[in-house]
Amino acid sequence: AETNSYPNAIDKRRTMIILGHVLLPTEFSSRLTADFYFPQRVPRKKVLPINRFISDLPAKILAKYFFDDLPQESFCIDAACASTLYSLKLARDALLEQRADTVVCGGVLRTDAIYTQVGFSQLKALSARARCAPFDVNADGLVVGEGAGIFVVKRLADALADNDRIHGVLSAVGVATDIGGNILAPDSNGQLQAMNDAYRQTSLTFADIDLVECHATGAPLGDQVELNSLRQLARDNNRPCLLSAVKGNIGHLLSAAGAASLAKVLLAMRHQKIPAIANFTDCSQRLDDSPLKIVKETHAWPNETKRAAINGFGFGGINAHVIIEQEAGQTVAKVTNNPERIAVTAVATDNTPNDNTDYRLPPKLVAEMLPQQQLMLDLAIRVVNETIAKTGVYIGLGLDCRIGNFYLRWLGLDNQQPLLNYERTLGSLASVVASRIARRFSCAGPSFTVSAGTMSGVQALKLASQALRRADIDRAIVGAVDFASHPLNVYADSDREQREDGGFILVLKRLTDAQHAGDKVLYTFGDPPTIASESVIHYGYADGLSRLTDKILSRTSNNYRFDYQQCLTFARGKIAEVLGEQFAEIDNFAVRVRLPDEPLMLCHRILRCQAQPLSMQGGSIQTAHDIKTDSWYLDHRRIPVAIAVEAGQADLFLCSLLGIDLHNRGQAVYRLLDAQITFSQPLPTAGTTIIYDINIDKFFRHGGNWFFSFRFVATIDGQEFLRMENGCAGFFSATQLAMGRGLFRGQQKTV
Repeated sequence: AETNSYPNAIDKRRTMIILGHVLLPTEFSSRLTADFYFPQRVPRKKVLPINRFISDLPAKILAKYFFDDLPQESFCIDAACASTLYSLKLARDALLEQRADTVVCGGVLRTDAIYTQVGFSQLKALSARARCAPFDVNADGLVVGEGAGIFVVKRLADALADNDRIHGVLSAVGVATDIGGNILAPDSNGQLQAMNDAYRQTSLTFADIDLVECHATGAPLGDQVELNSLRQLARDNNRPCLLSAVKGNIGHLLSAAGAASLAKVLLAMRHQKIPAIANFTDCSQRLDDSPLKIVKETHAWPNETKRAAINGFGFGGINAHVIIEQEAGQTVAKVTNNPERIAVTAVATDNTPNDNTDYRLPPKLVAEMLPQQQLMLDLAIRVVNETIAKTGVYIGLGLDCRIGNFYLRWLGLDNQQPLLNYERTLGSLASVVASRIARRFSCAGPSFTVSAGTMSGVQALKLASQALRRADIDRAIVGAVDFASHPLNVYADSDREQREDGGFILVLKRLTDAQHAGDKVLYTFGDPPTIASESVIHYGYADGLSRLTDKILSRTSNNYRFDYQQCLTFARGKIAEVLGEQFAEIDNFAVRVRLPDEPLMLCHRILRCQAQPLSMQGGSIQTAHDIKTDSWYLDHRRIPVAIAVEAGQADLFLCSLLGIDLHNRGQAVYRLLDAQITFSQPLPTAGTTIIYDINIDKFFRHGGNWFFSFRFVATIDGQEFLRMENGCAGFFSATQLAMGRGLFRGQQKTV
């Protein structure tokens, strides 16, 4: 029930805030980008750094200023143009499952108008006449509006007990994702699935609906597909059903479009009048043989019992259908929440996409994707190996920093920045991160992104596990991604010292389903695991899920991650404190392999280490080295050649993890013997992070001594900087080292 309740009359600790919010630049986030890259410009007052983190800012503002930061959950979702209706779905579920007593939901849109005008023109979606005409024969595109709508939703019994004014009853919300069509062309099958999903939740049928407040944007193709879907739904109906659309009046509010539609329906019910569609002359499709009727003139509500439906169909094929009644009937379904445990059946993490991934997309489209979209699709391709239609996709993320670079070109500050074309517009839409995954693997369940600060991925995990327990879906793909080391993130949130880029993905099923399918169960949980809100290494919006992923990997695989303090402990202290008790014997040896101590500790953190402990087989390790403004070795603000090579020193850590010390027994020490080194870029300056991907290919023995062959590639922002090939290192006793004379010059004969 949507009510006019006030915050002071609400138990704030039993409140949730869920807002639909499309992740596109705002005027202030764009200006922040310009302020950062061009601090010398002073046309206007500089904007606050908090505008970098606009992704969940609307929910945070409500939580702070109206609810004293007490709500148990507050987050934003991006389900494109269906965002508000998705927020109603999540609100209804939370209330019926007793996870909250009040949910504040709705949608907001206040994007940078330059971005929406340029981007939507590249998609050929805008009306050339600047006139939105839903369903009209002369319609030629949409007009972007702006605005917000907030609704307070409670269980009907509670609203009655609290004597709230009840504007309408939220009877059902159906959601689905297209698996046909393409990323911009809607598909009737997906829309019908969302509609039918809604009616399965109630005793109502479409024949009981008086009015459909349509998605109708004025885009000819989209309006035609929606009419086709409604005709299919109404094919057995004799009772007239009216069609209307508010976008002719106020334009398309994207993530807040559903809020405008809901507000219109509730007001129409109150005043018992249905306004005519604006800018309508004649329908683009004949409806004479259908019970569907366009509202051409203001129309009295046709029935005493008022029931309406609302459509919301977003970019990428994200669909929702909401059923609203003015008064409660016996139609509200009870939600059962199965307490069954949830199984993690697959996991992957990386900080860069694989160069060889087959995305099944045009190469130009892949090349123009923003990194977070490409990395998440790449990770999904690694872990999803079967088609299950009832799959939902839930991705935690924030606004990608690079989306602000287009603004620099528009202002004339940097003409080297790329133009916002068709491919880059699609590659910048956050909701498409989820819908691309859904489309690739034919996932017909809900798909959307979640923004909740560092806990975005964990919030996505909660929503996915709740959907599994309700049996809304049979499988969930849950991920989180952020490029937290981007300089703009560092500028806006300078308190965090160690930042890393990363994407993390999990595949979830109900435990019994996973066992029945013969899936490998990596981890199980009842309620989502409690994750601390802070860590030494910060992954931005992916931070919470990164630590859960680490926890799973540490139990189920040979993938490790270590921060700087752990690297120092490996160098100075006991190996067992870092690698575990199976290495404790090594601490009794007089000599073992160690990383260098400061100041030559150049391995600032280990991002990934994949190896079978004590196996003496090959393995890989990825490390990071930060060139800081106060680094002791700087030469004209650049890293010297020798330091750049030496910073790839973690083959020491890797060979120790693989067990070399248990073979040398403290009787031999490490020496680098040979390598070939190639530089591909100039030496980097302060403020740069170098990533080293190091591989040990094999161990071998010669003359009683152990040796290993290895190699590494060092990259900066994904571009190769330095390569070491044909590396060889060995282990030698003190006696052998004393006997060695190194390189020496032989006697020359003179004539």
